[in-house]
Amino acid sequence: DFDVTLVDGRRALVECKNVSPNTYADGTPRVEVQKPRSQRDPAGRFYRPDQFDAVAACLYPVTGRWEFRFKATSLMERHPLHPDRLAVLHRVDDTWTTTLATALEAPG
Repeated sequence: DFDVTLVDGRRALVECKNVSPNTYADGTPRVEVQKPRSQRDPAGRFYRPDQFDAVAACLYPVTGRWEFRFKATSLMERHPLHPDRLAVLHRVDDTWTTTLATALEAPG
């Protein structure tokens, strides 16, 4: 969704998604990371990790505040049937960061 240039000059492609208003049973927000349209390819709706550098999850549907959490795609879970693609659902837990810069610095 966004081609971002950080203040230090690094560039990153960021996919922005809203978390679901329905959290996991323990209250952890969840975000769906897949393409909205059906595709002919069985894996076509699933993103490859190299399609963008990070996901920005907007927490507004859960918190009522315009705040985001970020995670590098290199650290995100893979789809169980298509290991070259990202899983569809992700827990937005403490492995997500409050800044894009920190997410991009994470080893992966």
